[in-house]
Amino acid sequence: MLTVNEETCVGCGWCQTFCPQDALRAWGYLEIDYKKCDE
Repeated sequence: MLTVNEETCVGCGWCQTFCPQDALRAWGYLEIDYKKCDE
């Protein structure tokens, strides 16, 4: 499962590229839709 370091996250959206479940959204901050996540 992908993890995000909230101390270094700037909300740029780069991580959205790597999420196979399309569970990440960045709008200047990161939102994670945990319902879409699986392990």
